[in-house]
Amino acid sequence: MSGRAEMVVKINRALGALGLPDWDEVQGAKFMFYDSDHAVIGQVTSIGFSPDEGIRLYVSVRRFCGINVRRLELQGGTWLAMSEDSKEVRHGVLELL
Repeated sequence: MSGRAEMVVKINRALGALGLPDWDEVQGAKFMFYDSDHAVIGQVTSIGFSPDEGIRLYVSVRRFCGINVRRLELQGGTWLAMSEDSKEVRHGVLELL
C-alpha cells in the first residue's frame, strides 16, 4: 500500500471514530454548527489530520458567537469552534447536512 493510501485509511478511521463518514464525503460537505442560541451553516473546505492532534475540519465560516472561526475540532467529546490562535473557543454541535 502506498503512503497516500495508508494516510487515507488513517484519516477515514479517525473520521469514523468521530461518527463522520469517509473523507470524500466530509470534504466539501455543508454543515451546521450550533449551540442553544446561535447557528452557522457553512462548508468544510479542508481536513487536517495528525496522530497527535486528530482531525481538524477547516471551514468556510468566519464568525460564530463573536469569534473568528478557523476550524472545528472534537475535544473531550465536544465539538469546538476555534480561532486561528486557539485562544478563543466556543462549544457547539456539528451536523453534516
